[in-house]
Amino acid sequence: MGCCLSLPLAEQSQSIMARNAHILLVDDEPALRAEICYGLEQHGYAVTAVSSVGQAEQALEEISFDLALLDITMPERDGWTLLPQLVEDWQLPVIVLTANADVRTRVRSFKEGAADYISKPFFVEEVVARIKTRLRLSQLETHKTKVQFADCCVDLEGRTVALKDHPLALTEAEFDILAYLVARPSRAVSRATLAENALPQDGDRNDRTVDSHVSRLRSKLGDAGKSIKTVWGIGWRFETKGN
Repeated sequence: MGCCLSLPLAEQSQSIMARNAHILLVDDEPALRAEICYGLEQHGYAVTAVSSVGQAEQALEEISFDLALLDITMPERDGWTLLPQLVEDWQLPVIVLTANADVRTRVRSFKEGAADYISKPFFVEEVVARIKTRLRLSQLETHKTKVQFADCCVDLEGRTVALKDHPLALTEAEFDILAYLVARPSRAVSRATLAENALPQDGDRNDRTVDSHVSRLRSKLGDAGKSIKTVWGIGWRFETKGN
């Protein structure tokens, strides 16, 4: 079962079960946050709930999310300032939550990249149904069998890697780590998440082991290894920008 978190996030993110979809909830209403958190937890989702755009930006740097629920009307900085970041920089499907149900707001939401729109008040069951649909569509849209970056090509189905058109020998753990990262571009991935998803269940999964695998992987990739960025205190992020 997931959990509803409050900042600081670095240590708490380690306890999130990687097998659950992780939802970022951004809303300044405490009672509504609690209600949504409880409802999503009952359906097996992990939830990080924050009350401001600033907290959301911090969470995005520290945790890998699968979808965002975003309130538009908030004090200080409203949701419009965060929506482009979620869509363009973090490549997340976004469901907009707002009490403003006029046509202009709905149209603007979709124009700025929102995947869906829910007007307040709503039933949590509707939110859950919309999330399930968007996650399923997102998986279909983003599924790739091959990922290319720098001089490297990763064949996810064939489990092969070519560097400058030449086969690159990786261990099973190194390939699984690379595959997990490239399938989640621009998302911070913790050591615990990599250990859970890329290392054998009956093997060594401590932090030093994960660090060693990533270090050897980067070395084998050469210049292409620069695409695996260190996220200090958390883990790594696959990023092709600037390479």
